[in-house]
Amino acid sequence: MTSRFDHVWLKLDRAKQHIDDVEAAIIAFHRTNPYVVVAEDDPQTGKRTAKIGRKPAPIPSTVPLILGDAVHAIRASLDYFANAAVPVPTDETGFPVPRQSRVPTARDLKSLVDGKVAGASKQLRQALCALQPYPGGHGEYVWLIHRLDAIDKHRLLLTVGIAYRSVIFDAAANLRGLADWTNDLPPMPIGLRPAQRYPVQEGTPLFTADPDFFDKQKDLKFSFDVAFGEPKILEGEPVVPTLRRLLNEVDGLLKRLIPLV
Repeated sequence: MTSRFDHVWLKLDRAKQHIDDVEAAIIAFHRTNPYVVVAEDDPQTGKRTAKIGRKPAPIPSTVPLILGDAVHAIRASLDYFANAAVPVPTDETGFPVPRQSRVPTARDLKSLVDGKVAGASKQLRQALCALQPYPGGHGEYVWLIHRLDAIDKHRLLLTVGIAYRSVIFDAAANLRGLADWTNDLPPMPIGLRPAQRYPVQEGTPLFTADPDFFDKQKDLKFSFDVAFGEPKILEGEPVVPTLRRLLNEVDGLLKRLIPLV
């Protein structure tokens, strides 16, 4: 049995495929070892710092291109819903999202909703007014999708960059040799998430410790993310988990709104 909302779910399914493709492209990029990490001693402090030794390799253009396709598919699913939710769609029909980043007045929001989904049920219009699809609102995720899609419509590429995620070290390494019973301690990997490190560039410091600590760490690892560079509210956030979160929130929203049509 078909439903007038079938195309909504087809569009979200397409978005999921695009996100999988973005993830695959990012994994392939990481496998090229695009980051060179070097260690440098500071004679004044006696500390050693691991840092990015040279400019990271550029992120392939396929990443932001597919990212834009994923964002657009999520945004389109909202407009598909709006067109299926009203008795007679017009050129003005669409999912209501304020264009400005400021908080709209209740009157402005009601006017926007009434114009975008004219003829929709009272319950649906009330729910859309209560959604708060703007920065800081309950429905901020809707505004984020809308904003990302607007950026992609006006420029070829969404801005993405490299964010430093964590340093992973063996917590047992510095204990071995302290006593007989510590010599055979198994590896105890621990990951530390640093303060915000975006964007990662040549010379970006990653981790500082005593040289002795570095000498005992045979397998010190640093992990990185491909992250959003815009809008400001998403700067430094990893692309794939953020996209999956936004998609899941839109999916849940639509499932709540459809019974109100």
